[in-house]
Amino acid sequence: MIPLIAVAIVVAGAVLFFYFYTRFLLERKTDIRWCIFPAILYAGQAYFRLPIIYAIFGQILTPIDEILAPLRGEPLALLDLPFLTLLWVIFGLLLVPSIFGDFVRGIWFLPFKRLRRDHFTSLVSVLELGAIIGMGSLIGSTILIGFLVRDPSWSWALSFVGERLTVIIGYMAIPTLHLYTLYVYKRNGRSALKGWGLGYLKAMALHTLLNSVILLFWFRDAHWSIMPLLQVHFVAALLVALVIWWRIYRLAEEEERKGGGEMRV
Repeated sequence: MIPLIAVAIVVAGAVLFFYFYTRFLLERKTDIRWCIFPAILYAGQAYFRLPIIYAIFGQILTPIDEILAPLRGEPLALLDLPFLTLLWVIFGLLLVPSIFGDFVRGIWFLPFKRLRRDHFTSLVSVLELGAIIGMGSLIGSTILIGFLVRDPSWSWALSFVGERLTVIIGYMAIPTLHLYTLYVYKRNGRSALKGWGLGYLKAMALHTLLNSVILLFWFRDAHWSIMPLLQVHFVAALLVALVIWWRIYRLAEEEERKGGGEMRV
């Protein structure tokens, strides 16, 4: 497993970020204990669905590895694959984690009436609830990965810490985008179910974009010649997530200035 100190650094960093984000940026005294629920649920569903994923999609991942093996170091060669083969690769590597993860993030708060009452009344509360779900998911997935990875090197563990702390904005932007879409639909008197569904698709698209760096990772060669491309793609994807979050944040500020945001759902 990953050294406990590495997991602890990530969890502590996420908690500190959450504290300063909610207290100073959103000006809300959010109870950090709300993050425990999505952390347990996200880690639990990820752990218990692993056998299911390997049982169902094991027939997919092995052929994908065989398809991509000759293309090591040549990511543009992916475009030369037959269209259906390309769709198969994209589905197996990118869409599976988005389909499962974003669905769980999108439904976990529904049983909690207090969350719907207190944290879904304005765009600021949407940002707050997005942070709760995002930080909980980050903490849960970090703990899960920490136990699943076997005997990593210290350099790998340090890279893991850096990657986890870097993707905080992604973990926060994905559920925030989902909740924002639902909020807009409810505010305009439209179907909440349609709002949830469209928000789910948007969140899944953003999640897939952030995960698409994994696809490039499969094209690495022994010399890691595509590392610059990986780094540029990773930063660009995070910038997209940051712009989406920033846009919702600015809309929340505008709503607060106008004195809106008292909708109850």
